Amino acid sequence: MIRKSAKDAFARLVFMYWKKKGLCAALINIFTLIIATGSAFALESQIHDFSSRTHQYQEKMAFYVDSPNSPGLERRRGILQCSEKKNNKPDIEGNAELKKFLDRLKRRTETHDTLESAQAAVARYRELAKKDPEEYLPDLSRSLIDLHHRLAERGRNQEALKALNEAILIEMDGLAANPQFHGRNLIDYLKILENHYKKMNKKKDALKIKEQRVTMLKNFYQKFPLQFGGKYIDELKHSIYEQLNADNHKDAIQLQKEIVKILRKLSLIHPESYLFPYDVELGNLATMLQEAGDFHQALDMIQKALLMDQMLSKKIEEEVALFLKSHNLIIKAAILSKLGKKQEALADAKTAVEIIRKLSKKNPDFFAKNLPPALDELALRLDENGKQQQALETEKEAISLYRNMARENPFHLLSLANALGNLGRIHMHAGQPAQACRSYAEALRTIALAVQKSYIPPSRTETFLDRYVQTCKMVGKQPDETLIKPIRKTLQEIRSRSENKAAVSAK
Repeated sequence: MIRKSAKDAFARLVFMYWKKKGLCAALINIFTLIIATGSAFALESQIHDFSSRTHQYQEKMAFYVDSPNSPGLERRRGILQCSEKKNNKPDIEGNAELKKFLDRLKRRTETHDTLESAQAAVARYRELAKKDPEEYLPDLSRSLIDLHHRLAERGRNQEALKALNEAILIEMDGLAANPQFHGRNLIDYLKILENHYKKMNKKKDALKIKEQRVTMLKNFYQKFPLQFGGKYIDELKHSIYEQLNADNHKDAIQLQKEIVKILRKLSLIHPESYLFPYDVELGNLATMLQEAGDFHQALDMIQKALLMDQMLSKKIEEEVALFLKSHNLIIKAAILSKLGKKQEALADAKTAVEIIRKLSKKNPDFFAKNLPPALDELALRLDENGKQQQALETEKEAISLYRNMARENPFHLLSLANALGNLGRIHMHAGQPAQACRSYAEALRTIALAVQKSYIPPSRTETFLDRYVQTCKMVGKQPDETLIKPIRKTLQEIRSRSENKAAVSAK
């Protein structure tokens, strides 16, 4: 059945993607896979009738897919050979039904890259839909979306909007007959409409459409949790990103709690697909709570995640289960440190590093990139336990690995800067202010380079900047103005943008 294969495919895809890209990329993309699984569930309901109709001629078509050792193959070969002798083609009834199904799949996946082909498709499917609306209205809807895109590319916004609205009306009319299929399309089309209004600078209209879309999506999720859960979570994650950009951590945490609540429900319905993301998002919630200063609740969340690890160890690959455990132990170590449980925090950090080292030796291509953050956390825990020499050695190992990673991908520049800043902090605790000053200076230079590649985190940058100036004064050295001036300018620009966003939101 498609539903069972979707479960298996989801599990395989998550693991393969994780192994290929690493934890960060897997976490970023995992819900895309969930949505894909939901699409498979929706597809099953749509082709159920077709499956029942094709059952009667499955035996006649079996020679297309059987292996050489399948029982009855010789008989089927005889049927095929006989058929070829008679009319040179297989069973007509079965072939016609299969052809109809394949034609439908082809129509539902075709795209039109030119305005002329999109217009021709709309005209063709409009005529066909008059004769057979059930069969061809979905094709008309999709071709109207293609037409919208082609018109919008040419700046013909009013015509594009007209095509988009017609597609939306088609999906709304189909909700009663098939809410899952048309509901997913409707949500997608409303998102396109929202973006259309944004491009036309109609922010109020865009906001209104967004509110309607999110409300509708929530209602669909409540009625069809498996089919719309992934899409709803994806929407909530986007909202979290917006709230964090606006420094609204309180609302971001509430949205993350909603995601955890949804995944808990989905994991009870479909544990094979949703226990893993439930575990991951518990860890994300714990991190957000820790950053907000709610350490006790953060500890409660990460302990739940670690209990979930034990359950998952029996359901997923051992390497994946161990890696997820190490990730959660790193989060737990940081939380325990904030609660003053420094020795427990150090023990968890050591365990996490031991796990990652073993995995890295076994599969360096897959796990080595995750060793530096574990080492970084361990160095901090060693430092707070008064083991500065070990902390310095551990942090330097993390920095060396981050340097190699940053050469291949500038995305890691920020992690490198963070590790350099931590190295400066450890040097200070070891009574080495001159070395600390050099570490903070390099951290700032790395951040300056990261500005050119992506962005900088304001709060952490300000911390490094202050510590750099302080350590320079301690060793009687003037801060390098050519280094700190452009960074201060960038920080001021970021503050101004944040203030402007807050002012617009208030209005």
